Amino acid sequence: MTHAASYRLCAKYKVFIYGVIFILAIQFFLAYKFYYWNQDYERPQHERAASKWPQHVDQKPRNHESRETNFGALTEMAFTPVCNIQEAEALSALKRAKTLQCKKEISEVACLAESKQLYKQNLPRFCPLKGENGGEFIGCFKDEQENRDLNGHNTQFSKDNSPQKCWNHCLRAGFKYAGVQYGKECWCGNEYGKYGQLHEASCSSKCPGESGALCGGYKAQNIYHTGLGEKPNNAVHLVSSLSEEFPKNAVRIAFILTLNGRSLRQTKRLFKALFHVNHYYYIHVDSVSICNYGFKYAGVQYGKECWCGNEYGKYGQLHEASCSSKCPGESGALCGGYKAQNIYHTGLGEKPNNAVHLVSSLSEEFPKNAVRIAFILTLNGRSLRQTKRLFKALFHVNHYYYIHVDSRQEYLYRELVNQLARFPNVRFAPVRMSTIWGGASLLQMLLTCIKDLLAMKDWNWHFVLNLSESDYPVKTIWDLTNFLTMYRHKNFLKSHGRDTPRFIKKQGLDRTFYECDTHMWRLGTRSLPDGIRIDGGSDWIALSRPFASYVVHGDDALLDGLKTMYRYTLLPAESFFHTVIQNSKFCTTFVDNNLHLTNWRRKQGCKCQYKHIVDWCGCSPNDFKQEDLSRLLGTAEKVTFFARKFEAIVDQTVINKLDAVLYGDYPKGMPGLDLYWQHDFHHEDINTKTDDAYFTFYHSFSRQTADRLETLNRCSITPDEIREVTLFSESDTMSGILVLFSAVVEGRRYQIETYMKPKHKPTKIHSVIGPAGRLVSLQVGTNFDPKELVFRNFGNFLGPYSDISLRHEWGQGKEFDVTVVWVDPAGVIAGSFEETVNQGVYVGAHKPQFQNPLRPGRWTVRLLTDWHLMAEQEFFILPLSHINKRKITKDEALAAHKGPEGFYKEKDFSDLQSVILVTDKKAECEKNGQKFGKDLFDWIDTLSAQLWWIEETCVVESSTSFPCGDLRICADTDWSSRAPDPKSEIGSVDPRTGRIER
Repeated sequence: MTHAASYRLCAKYKVFIYGVIFILAIQFFLAYKFYYWNQDYERPQHERAASKWPQHVDQKPRNHESRETNFGALTEMAFTPVCNIQEAEALSALKRAKTLQCKKEISEVACLAESKQLYKQNLPRFCPLKGENGGEFIGCFKDEQENRDLNGHNTQFSKDNSPQKCWNHCLRAGFKYAGVQYGKECWCGNEYGKYGQLHEASCSSKCPGESGALCGGYKAQNIYHTGLGEKPNNAVHLVSSLSEEFPKNAVRIAFILTLNGRSLRQTKRLFKALFHVNHYYYIHVDSVSICNYGFKYAGVQYGKECWCGNEYGKYGQLHEASCSSKCPGESGALCGGYKAQNIYHTGLGEKPNNAVHLVSSLSEEFPKNAVRIAFILTLNGRSLRQTKRLFKALFHVNHYYYIHVDSRQEYLYRELVNQLARFPNVRFAPVRMSTIWGGASLLQMLLTCIKDLLAMKDWNWHFVLNLSESDYPVKTIWDLTNFLTMYRHKNFLKSHGRDTPRFIKKQGLDRTFYECDTHMWRLGTRSLPDGIRIDGGSDWIALSRPFASYVVHGDDALLDGLKTMYRYTLLPAESFFHTVIQNSKFCTTFVDNNLHLTNWRRKQGCKCQYKHIVDWCGCSPNDFKQEDLSRLLGTAEKVTFFARKFEAIVDQTVINKLDAVLYGDYPKGMPGLDLYWQHDFHHEDINTKTDDAYFTFYHSFSRQTADRLETLNRCSITPDEIREVTLFSESDTMSGILVLFSAVVEGRRYQIETYMKPKHKPTKIHSVIGPAGRLVSLQVGTNFDPKELVFRNFGNFLGPYSDISLRHEWGQGKEFDVTVVWVDPAGVIAGSFEETVNQGVYVGAHKPQFQNPLRPGRWTVRLLTDWHLMAEQEFFILPLSHINKRKITKDEALAAHKGPEGFYKEKDFSDLQSVILVTDKKAECEKNGQKFGKDLFDWIDTLSAQLWWIEETCVVESSTSFPCGDLRICADTDWSSRAPDPKSEIGSVDPRTGRIER
């Protein structure tokens, strides 16, 4: 073909050719991106979500183009930041922080972080398990895309890749080798060379981050040592029994031992010679011989029965003809009859009275080489009785218990000091911190507690181990002591697994955080220090004394640098100790086990439930319940000594059963075994805030109790002060509220406790056709826990300023949409929302986020499908009688009880009244909203009486002089907060065992 013809052909198809080239270019680009992004998208969806961070608390998208405007707004505050802050996340934190002091601290940290002066950017590593020198070049090696040469981890540094950046990245991730490839790629692994070495000319791609350096080539990589050596083999086992060494394929023998006569010692020698825990022994003893083992008389009855005892004849003697049944084991012998027995002497005489007593307690015979453990109990909340049970399960006189109670928990601290300070091996941390979830204060608290323990010269401990009130042992204290004695020089911490870079992102370790105003503020991205291995996982630790001493008192660049960095780190206790041990001289003592079984259910536990206190989506383990008992018992042969989480208010039965497995069954008929009391209010708590709606209900209960006593007994009783309120559950079901109040009765002051039980309002289901048939129940409340799927407002006390939610529970079925409509007491449609009901068994929570105050009275929430009524649930909003624990003023009452200004939402939903049939009660509600004084109290009591009824009332003092009815003493009931509860009571120490008596 001539040149001209070729030109004409190309010109004719020019547009087509260009189009093909363009499409191919797009395809290559997409394939390239897919190749490098694929690893992230191969993860399960819920895990991808957990590794991301939420938008700012105000839920507005970040606008990087408005930095000047945001900074200008900051200058209107009472101070000017020391630098021109550019990081959008730091600017957001400054806007959201509440106090001036917190804003100043955030600005200082942000400025230091942006200038990379917040902490050292390179730290030394002292672990003796080192490989070749970090950064030492190995050579140029071939690679293949199908099966990578370095297959541990990979990433891209498009703008700043270099050999040093890559090998530091791989060292941080825990790999021995690093490979730079194709300019911007970084690969990590623990083995290399499967495809052979190449000439260095094959690795000629320039590095974007280091002038003159080479970063591999196409399917070729320059490989370097990271400096990391072999991992120590620190496998640990339980103190082994013979059964653990029994061959898996060995047969198990069932021995039938047929025994007779009196040669007991010879029989025992035979048994010892035969015995192995993996074989079985079925023993048949001659009937009279059976009774030889401890009884004076033997009786054969009805042919095959054998009875033993030390007395006989209470029903008299029979004629021998009544005992005519033949014995199956001896020809011609007779073995009693129906309700008749032949009785024989066994030959045993009276037992001697040889009662003995220990000369010294067992604690004095504590093995000299056994370790002594210092438990750091970091306690929070109000679950006093569960905390005491944990203490009892852990206690031994030869171990130590250092207790830190969160600074916000007045009640828990006060009660524990009163009950536990009498033990010489129990002390309380004098410096109490507010340890929020994920906060830097948690690490500072642990370090302070360890420092305190090291300073106690009279406490000779070998291990320090931290636990919370939500932990519980799954093995005895002796099991733990024996185990740690065997491994007294090891340190037990749980690592995250293999993918350290992913862990770093999920934990937010690549972000700067700062704690103030009881909140962890995210201030922007950061670079982790070079030169060290980063590790982490769990903040439950068991540290040997030498390592604990090094962490607290060590003086080197590694410790100083890490302590500084971790002041600005989210969840610091989950990686600080791990990173220290991996890079220190103690790296050979690391055991990848925190001795815990944690009840992780990621799909249910990763709901960003802590975003109100931290700028991050966090996960938390679920509570163990009865159905999890098999998992707990399955730890018997594992190196597991504790489990978490437990909550007695959710499921106490699992704790009871676990306790019985560890230390034996409780006595039959023991009071309070299936009951649980949890304190919710105490009058001595000065700084603990009580919701105004809660306090309103408490006072209503005291007034209703007084009215009832006056009506029944014709006496004068005036309620005074609410002193205590207790949640009360029976067999893991919320049974009621116990309100203990003082009252003036006929001129004398008494303390009275009343047991209020809820009147359950069932869900009205109008249709069971189609998807409506899936509905199980509806419930309105506040403080919904998306992890345990319960309302933490256990009394369901709702007031005008409550942030209400709807819990909707469904059975099996397909996904569908439902309309949720809220109607207030005046007949106003507060809102209408579309909610998706997922397939399968499902519990959802819908939060309407109405403008407050909510109008007091009877509300309804309705569910509709295709605008047909499916179900409805009524609930009550109580008007307030108190604000901040004082009686409400008239102006406050008018403001709280008139409903919102305008609409509940931005939109007016009145156009739905043609579909949603409602009754207009605006005039009645407006009249109620004007009530004050006695009229207001009567209104409150009328509403609360529709929700609660009085089960029983008792008096704390002696009832002999109580002039208003024949009330029982509270300590004599089985329900009162003063009733006996032996399982949770701290008694005296048993001198035989060194443990607290059960």
